[in-house]
Amino acid sequence: MTERYELIGPLGTGGMAEVLLARRVGLNGFERLLAVKRIRPERAQDPDLVRMLLDEARNAASLVHQRIVQVFDIGMRDGVVELAMEYLHGRTLEDVLAREPRVPLAAAIAIAVAVADGLQHAHTRASPIVHRDVAPSNVMITYDGSVKLIDFGIAKAANNLSNTVFGTFKGRLGYSSPEQCRCEPTDARSDIYSLAVLLYEMTTGARAYTAATEQDLLAVMTEARIARPTSIDPAFPPALEAIIMKGLAPDRSQRYETAHEMQQDLEAFARAGALNLSEGSLSRLMNDLFASDLVTWIRDRDTGVTLEDHVLQQVARSTIAHHGAPPPARNTVDVDRETTMLPPRPRRTSRRKASASPALRIALVVALIAVAYVVTRLVLTAP
Repeated sequence: MTERYELIGPLGTGGMAEVLLARRVGLNGFERLLAVKRIRPERAQDPDLVRMLLDEARNAASLVHQRIVQVFDIGMRDGVVELAMEYLHGRTLEDVLAREPRVPLAAAIAIAVAVADGLQHAHTRASPIVHRDVAPSNVMITYDGSVKLIDFGIAKAANNLSNTVFGTFKGRLGYSSPEQCRCEPTDARSDIYSLAVLLYEMTTGARAYTAATEQDLLAVMTEARIARPTSIDPAFPPALEAIIMKGLAPDRSQRYETAHEMQQDLEAFARAGALNLSEGSLSRLMNDLFASDLVTWIRDRDTGVTLEDHVLQQVARSTIAHHGAPPPARNTVDVDRETTMLPPRPRRTSRRKASASPALRIALVVALIAVAYVVTRLVLTAP
């Protein structure tokens, strides 16, 4: 990896892993931005974390689909395993919900349809892959309206290096299926349940589960006690409520058998309501929600700066601002795993040229002192 990718700066960090922006440069001006995920150096010798990252690489690399983040390579740098994947210029669904708790109906359906499409691809491989962590922080929405599922760190596949130990919870509080909460074997219907939770929250603006403590939260999740959308909003579309509640059935045998079936019902609902599910429509929403964060990019773009150069400048400035330290981690509840952020919020920065580095400034001061000394000597010794 060292010879092929140049690390630029931090994109995000969690308790176990960090994500950095990287650049690959090739012949004739070829350049590609990548996101490189690696175990934090202080935990690089943890065999369980290494196996988890290798599993993520193995799982994601086998999934080539427009709705799933693409993994390009895995390697070692200074004894640390690194996973190189495509860089996505956008925000997570978690970020969207923070600004718009109740997403416009067409956008919510478009996001759910895209996630269902990606899950269907993963579930129907020769060696099916169950994501097991379908949550807002793992759904990326780019500024041009593309939706992608990320982070297969705890995905379950037949060829995983690490074995799932039943009796150990692997999932996300607030989004995992009842069977996951009971530490039972999972299948595609577990991911469908999690997708239904996402759709519930996007369309009602309310959390599916609430509790005073994590223990209480796990208990209500195990029993799948969720208020119907019409109890929150009497005007909620009954047809959409039926789709959501089928996905949320406590008994998995009562849920959709496949993500594709749920996707078809959502698309039929959208057609009946003449909803616009296009990427262009979703892009407009993203640009409206994050307009203040996109000021620098729009200004750069309008002056001919490429996205690649813009992102490189932003991350470089962010790194300098933090004196080399990564940005603070996202505040999320994680169980036996980390959450990483791809990418960070664009920073509002000045168009002025970056100031000289401290080392360069010191060198300039020393040079000026030397010149002043020589001039003074010449004046004092002049006849």
